Amino acid sequence: MSSRTKLWNRATQPIAALLFVVLIFGGAALLTTTSARAQANLSDTGRYTFSDLAEKVLPSIVTVYVKRDISDQISAREREQFDQFRRLFPGLIPDFPGFPNEGEDGPFMIPSSGSGIIISEDGYILTNAHVIGRKGDNVELRVVLSNDEEIGNEDIQVIESHELTDLALIKVDRDNLVPIEWGDSDKLRIGERVAAIGSPLDLRATITQGIICANHREVGPGIVDMIQTDAVINPGSSGGALVNLDGELVGVNRLITTNTGGWQGYGFAIPSNDARQFVETVQKEGEYASGFIGITMAGAAKNNEQMRRALELDPEMKGVLVEAVRHEEPHPALDAGLQTGDFIIEADGQPVQDNMDLLKIVARKKVGSRLELKFRRLENGTSREMKTTLTIARRPAEDVLMAETNPSFVPRSETLEKSSDLGSRLGMVLEPAEDGDGLRVRDVRPGSPAQVAGIKNGDIIRKVNGQTVRSADELKKIIEAAKEGAPLAVMLEQEGRMTLTVIQLDKASD
Repeated sequence: MSSRTKLWNRATQPIAALLFVVLIFGGAALLTTTSARAQANLSDTGRYTFSDLAEKVLPSIVTVYVKRDISDQISAREREQFDQFRRLFPGLIPDFPGFPNEGEDGPFMIPSSGSGIIISEDGYILTNAHVIGRKGDNVELRVVLSNDEEIGNEDIQVIESHELTDLALIKVDRDNLVPIEWGDSDKLRIGERVAAIGSPLDLRATITQGIICANHREVGPGIVDMIQTDAVINPGSSGGALVNLDGELVGVNRLITTNTGGWQGYGFAIPSNDARQFVETVQKEGEYASGFIGITMAGAAKNNEQMRRALELDPEMKGVLVEAVRHEEPHPALDAGLQTGDFIIEADGQPVQDNMDLLKIVARKKVGSRLELKFRRLENGTSREMKTTLTIARRPAEDVLMAETNPSFVPRSETLEKSSDLGSRLGMVLEPAEDGDGLRVRDVRPGSPAQVAGIKNGDIIRKVNGQTVRSADELKKIIEAAKEGAPLAVMLEQEGRMTLTVIQLDKASD
């Protein structure tokens, strides 16, 4: 795959997304269509195969409209830039729905759409996690059935949304729906004819045909091997159905590989057997929790022949090199005695070929279950084979894990945004400091308590009321423990020097 190839999955830069939406909704759009090339020599045999299939499956396909709050990705500076844009072009977006009025701190609701699959008569709908966002996000959902009935946000419940599998389950308050029939994705054959059904580019109830091009493709983030098809899939197809000629669900359309933003010949779907296992687990346990052992796995740049020779291993040996062991809770690997430099070769008796192998094995283990690892460790110049047993923990949110390995990444769950009560009271946006010992100031609101205290962008807050702060949760606890209206003593690093200041918070509103 060339470096230009991108995975079409989610929105990119927040402010660019805002301007894109503004231009789309504020200006005129030119729609062009091209006629499909007529099929030659179509025999009567099978002429109506796809017509029959469409009649059977279309009632089970829905369109999912989403408005997602991206306020936690927009700084005060970007808000001001957007307000300036509105002032420069007042006729273009006088009152854009979902955006706050000029100068207000309300949410920015960005619209998008995808597809969904009805899997039960009583309203359960399967879709992609990236279509609806994380469970608990501030989103407004609207579902449109095949008969054009619209179901509003008040009648929709997000049951689960799981990033690693990119699957989500929602429930609408409706009965007597038409569920799709489950197929067996393990029985798919290369070259088998299939159809993709969904709402690409907001073109509802679109059906395209193709074949199975390959199975078990490792494409995109996550732990699920993908089905590759040449049935046309475009933005908006995500969450739609890939069906066999019997109208059975064999895949959930997920993504395309493209360097143009549109379809270029190949799309990818999550196998139906994985989707069914996800649904059954959620309906039984109320959630889908991935397993976690708490290690950082070295990439190919470190896990190479030279490194393996240095560890007294066979240069061709397959396995996972432990680059770091997590010390933050949860840390099963630390508890089990794993160390940096250990080379994992087996998990529960299964050979581990690479990082993805181990990730899949661990993520699919139940929280609280046991995992036996076989690994090699260099001791006194000799590589020794060892074993240990870990207790599987619940995997933390993906953005939290990313922030631990990439200090420049700001996890939503660790950021005090202005849209939150505490972030609004402080008047600043914080992120974990690169050294892990404090909170870096990413943005300060003019006129806020933080600005009055002399706090600036780039400062690092080391202590509050004499207590070290490393996370948003720790800071919140310190503030909650302080007396109402009492000033906060803040020790911070400013331009390389330690200094002390005081933040006077207003009383929290009831």
